[in-house]
Amino acid sequence: MRSATAVITMSPPNSESLILTLSCQADAAMPDPRSIARREELSITLQRPYSMVLNETTKPGELPNRRGVIWFLASNMLQLSFEIDNTNLLGTIVKGAELRLDFLPEAPRADQTMYHFWRGRGHLAAMRPAMAAKELTQAFALCTNEVPSTKRTILIYATAACLIIGRFPTQPLLEHFGLSEQYSPIIMAIKKGDLTLFRTSMRRWRRWFGERGLYLLLKERLEVLVWRSLIRRLWLLVAPRTQDGAIDISFYSKPIDSTNRKPSPSLSIDAILAAIRWSSDDPSYTVIDVESIVYSLIDQKYILGLYDDRAQKISMPRPTVEGVYPAFPPVANAPLRESAETFDDDSHRFDNET
Repeated sequence: MRSATAVITMSPPNSESLILTLSCQADAAMPDPRSIARREELSITLQRPYSMVLNETTKPGELPNRRGVIWFLASNMLQLSFEIDNTNLLGTIVKGAELRLDFLPEAPRADQTMYHFWRGRGHLAAMRPAMAAKELTQAFALCTNEVPSTKRTILIYATAACLIIGRFPTQPLLEHFGLSEQYSPIIMAIKKGDLTLFRTSMRRWRRWFGERGLYLLLKERLEVLVWRSLIRRLWLLVAPRTQDGAIDISFYSKPIDSTNRKPSPSLSIDAILAAIRWSSDDPSYTVIDVESIVYSLIDQKYILGLYDDRAQKISMPRPTVEGVYPAFPPVANAPLRESAETFDDDSHRFDNET
């Protein structure tokens, strides 16, 4: 049997359909891509036709035109990079494709969809959630309703990326694609700052998320958001109120002594410790544990403020507009987290996190 490499070498340079066919055959000829030998053969096999189409010199509209298969090959190479657990190939593959982005609209819609999907998966693996969310939501928008299983798969990863930057899918969207059981309790836990619900939900779906390479990512990145929401809700609970129950922002503009010093919003570490023990149903948390959590949230800009270790309290910026609390900026505004795009219509929409 001839090797896949030899088959590709013998393909006519102007045959787009044959390149497509032989690329698929090359994939099928390697049932065990995790082995070192197969990995090397895979790299040689797919990079040859990929380089060929990247170097296409014909002008748009001229025949033969192989540019249309750039995204087919790029998508398959990105997918196989994940399958052989070699994400080092991602940068090389994407770099070549990015040089031809002006030709992307010429590609079939299915190839565009899968390129954005695997590009988004690459960003997610590299811990670039905002960029991942942008690519994955674009893939979701491009994917037709005629392939609901593919659309559901894209939504699984799009939701994971968007949750990390504080954007939540609508409940009807999750229910439509059968993802409410997996994601709705996690979203509720983040909104409420409920550590017990979050950890219970993650344990329940550990295998499901793990099979998709999302468990550790979500557990690490989303628990931080639960901490933030818990502290935010605690501050809203203890903040001064007007007679009608609204937060009294004028309280922070009134001098408290002869020096005209004005009060600042603050939370004691003891109050946060009590809230965490209650929310997690774990009395073993200590002041040192809570201080570490607070320092981490401030360092990552999930909370804006200063921690006074002598007074053991967080001092935060004063609110000046009702309903806007500068100590708790939107998660998407934290450094290195760009805001993800939303879906266009109500059924395919991500909402801002509170």
